[in-house]
Formats: sequence, structure tokens, C-alpha cells
Amino acid sequence: TGLARLDAGEFELAIAEFEFVLRLNPDPVLTQLAQQGIAEAQARIASRPTPTLETQENIVEDLYRQAVRRYEAQKWEDAAATLSQLRALDPTYQAESVEEMLFNSLYNAGMALLDAERFEEGLFYLDQAVALRPLDEEALTQRSLAVQYMTALNYWGVDWQRCIEHFEQLYTIAPNYHDVFRRLYQAHVEYGDLWYQQGEMCPAEEQYTLALQLMNSPAVEE
Repeated sequence: TGLARLDAGEFELAIAEFEFVLRLNPDPVLTQLAQQGIAEAQARIASRPTPTLETQENIVEDLYRQAVRRYEAQKWEDAAATLSQLRALDPTYQAESVEEMLFNSLYNAGMALLDAERFEEGLFYLDQAVALRPLDEEALTQRSLAVQYMTALNYWGVDWQRCIEHFEQLYTIAPNYHDVFRRLYQAHVEYGDLWYQQGEMCPAEEQYTLALQLMNSPAVEE
């Protein structure tokens, strides 16, 4: 998306996309590409001719119209990006309306992304929204659940005991949250397999039993 923004001449939006990659992705190749993208976008911004006051006013008005269209079409991520660019250029332009649309765009984008299990991105948008005004109870709940889910997932395949502990806590609070039930069941099976491979039959049997308490499986029973 950052490269597409760069090619389209939307340099401020491209920088925002590349910075998002730097925040979420530790991969060294992607990090280098994002840094190069930011440098290129900044260079192109610097090479722009200095706009006249009239030109800047036209740009701001055009951005506002674009933002309204995207907002009304419920293209929340695009609306948020456009509104953020507008505020960077002129924070006083239609300030109350812009802030209202920006908060709603960030809020709706964040909630939709969490629902789609794009947790890092969803949290990114909600954290920007809360900088404008407090979140409601529903958003706070969904944010908390997403953080707990990501914490549990960080231990997947690395530390089964801690992974299970976190998924059990989440299962107690919200048993129907995304794939928490399946994850907890599978974590017990995987942990049992790990003990079994090490020749530790008692802890392996304990984990298989806990898995069977969640869901019957002839393979696990065997």
C-alpha cells in the first residue's frame, strides 16, 4: 500500500503506511524497504515547489471533499488517512467536523479490523482514536480481548505452559472469542505431544486429559 501511495503521489499517506510497517513488522527486509520508502517520499516532498497560499487552500479544500466522500462511503481507513493529512496541512480547517470524522473513522476502522482478526492493525487505529477522545465500553472491551489474545499467541510453540495459562484466562472471560476454544484445545494437545516426545508420560497424560475435557477426540484418547 505504501508503494501504491508513493506511485500515486500521495507522499504523506505513503509515509504513514511505511511507518505502520516499521511499527508492526520486525522482518529486516521489510524494515529496510519501509525505511527506503520513507526516505523517497520525504525527498519527493522536499522537491515540491512551495505552494502559494491560494494553492494550499485549494489542496486543503480538495482533501476535505475527498475525506467526506470516503467517510460517507464508510471507507474508514482511507477516510482516516485523508483526514490526518488534512490536519497536518491545516489543523484549523473545519476543525470540529474534521476531528469528529477522524475519530469515527479511526474507531470504525479499528473495530472492523479487530473483528477480521487483524489485531495489530486494529489496535493501531484504536490507539490513534483514543488520542482524540475516550473510547466507549465496547471498544475498550474488544481492545482488551485483542491484547490478551495476542499475548497468548506470542507464546504459541515457544512456551506451551504460559500459552495455555493466557488462553485459559481468555476462555474464562470470553469463551466464544474468535478461535480461543480451538487454540486452547490444540495447545493442550501440542503440550502433551511435547511431553510424550521427551518420554514424560505423566505430564503428557495430564495435558491430553485436559484437552479431552474440552472436546472428545478418539485420536487424543488413544
